[in-house]
Amino acid sequence: MMQLYEIEILTRKKWFSMKKLLIVIGIVFLIVCAGFGAVLLYYFNYESVALNKSRLYPYINKMKADTFLEKNNNPESCYQIVDGTIYLMEQGDLYKAHIGDDRMNRVISYVRSFVVTEEFIFYCTEIAGSGNSLHKCNLDGSNDKMLHKNVDACTILDENTLLLSGHIEQWTLLSYALKNDRFEEIEINGNASPKKTCFHDNLAVYADTYDISTVDTDSGEVKELWSLYDDYEALAEVTCLYIHNDKIYFGVRARKKKADSVTGLWSMDLDGKNQEQLTRKQVNEICFIGEECVRFE
Repeated sequence: MMQLYEIEILTRKKWFSMKKLLIVIGIVFLIVCAGFGAVLLYYFNYESVALNKSRLYPYINKMKADTFLEKNNNPESCYQIVDGTIYLMEQGDLYKAHIGDDRMNRVISYVRSFVVTEEFIFYCTEIAGSGNSLHKCNLDGSNDKMLHKNVDACTILDENTLLLSGHIEQWTLLSYALKNDRFEEIEINGNASPKKTCFHDNLAVYADTYDISTVDTDSGEVKELWSLYDDYEALAEVTCLYIHNDKIYFGVRARKKKADSVTGLWSMDLDGKNQEQLTRKQVNEICFIGEECVRFE
């Protein structure tokens, strides 16, 4: 009887030990599942977003296979396609998605402007209180490196040279040689203080609050193309700037009722001729997808 009783006690001890072990395993399993679920939740809610949430989703099937030239002229525009991958800028975050995907993945944040090559992303940040700066990173956002402070936009002149537009004490144009990491300031013969910048061959096209001008990057000559100063200074402002097919497109927003007539989307030649008001609705941002002008109000 004593032996049976001892065996029963041992059996109960083993059962309680096994029960404790199962409880511990269960708790560990729940913790692991919760952690994995949190990672998935973070990934799908922050790192990954449904592609149909993009404001450009209705136009994706109309996009060309490669938009490098268009994007290189318009570094502040909101999309680019490189080798079947779509790069989309949404509220300062840069996302990428392969054509045919239904989700887009966040690559980098605080983006003001960007240009993508086959190897790298060159982009300028916009962080309140910190100033803008030029960065270079891999296509997945890794190996991020700051190249220069106080840069608003850049364009690629050739495989070794970037042209930079930025502010230090005043607006400057810089050329940047990638191979030897050397910057050289381009002398500007005139005043400029751009809020937005585009490029076209040897021209930097910029919009201040009240005017649009070009700078010849070879001579440094500044030429004013369009201005609100004479009639509507401080009554209206330029909202966006874009170059397409040798035309400059820009939006104007009235700040006072007196200037309502200038509100809308405008276009003109690169020399400032043939100025035309295309719409009378306010436009805050534009891009071209093929030959279609997409407006964001």
